[in-house]
Amino acid sequence: MTKGKEGFSLLDVFAEKEVVKALKADTFVRKHIGDAAAFKKAATVDALMESLVPGDDCVGFQYGVDAVKRAVAFHHLERGKVAIRIAFGYDNEVCRGSKFVVGLLLPIPPVLRPALEKAERREEGFLMKDLKAAGAPTVSFTWEPPSTP
Repeated sequence: MTKGKEGFSLLDVFAEKEVVKALKADTFVRKHIGDAAAFKKAATVDALMESLVPGDDCVGFQYGVDAVKRAVAFHHLERGKVAIRIAFGYDNEVCRGSKFVVGLLLPIPPVLRPALEKAERREEGFLMKDLKAAGAPTVSFTWEPPSTP
């Protein structure tokens, strides 16, 4: 999904209250609640992210608003909703390279319905579930430290 110079933002097409509601219901997000009262009260993505802590897996929720806006993929359609994947980065250098993916199921906004339905049929673009079948490029790498003589 592309959109002008600023790029795509999930919050431009989905109601923030729907995104917050779905994030609050997610079990991965819920296991990172740092301030239960703030979590319960949160009405914006910003406020919700501030109520979360990295936990042992060091997910970078402090950068969460940007992830929720832009690090998203449309996975599949299900019963009039679209499954969204949001990739959160790492909290600190010890966890460099880690990605944490949260899946949400959101009502399809009317403005996105035609594009998502075309992508589902692979007439124009594709959904993440069809990544391999669509022949999309993937990047993979491995790294090993140099051996000491």
